[in-house]
Amino acid sequence: LYIGLINDFDQETTDEGVIFKINLVSKKIDVFWPRISIPNSIYWVGEHMFVTDSMNACIWRTKNGYQEREKFIDVKQYSTSPEGNVPEPDGSCLSSNGELLFVSIWGHSKVQVFSTKDGALVQEILLPKETPRVSCCALVGSDLFVTTGSEHLSLIHISEPTRHAQI
Repeated sequence: LYIGLINDFDQETTDEGVIFKINLVSKKIDVFWPRISIPNSIYWVGEHMFVTDSMNACIWRTKNGYQEREKFIDVKQYSTSPEGNVPEPDGSCLSSNGELLFVSIWGHSKVQVFSTKDGALVQEILLPKETPRVSCCALVGSDLFVTTGSEHLSLIHISEPTRHAQI
């Protein structure tokens, strides 16, 4: 079991987050990934683990642990904003076959879809500009459900249901 922890949102975001690896049989807890700001999502596809690192605007791919990792998807290269907002990959989900990674882009009113094979951007799902704080997404059949953070929250990422789109 892998669990990512971060600071509370009422504090300045630092790299004091961590991902723990927990063996449920031996009840042993190891630090798998030290010093990560916001490990928003963790997924396994085959032998690779994908970790969303929101503050570094990227998705890491690891193999055989933390030491063998690469910056697999640099979200900044696919996201531009006239306001200069840095895209923050937030909550995400995998397609049922594990070939596509759907990533909510905080501050940019969209969900981006990437290939887990090569990291290529496959599709952008644009949402109304009134929903800039896209925080998470989930696939249920062919429906993509998206949550957003309230516009009245400053640093707190609390999600509330808004819309869903057919994909």
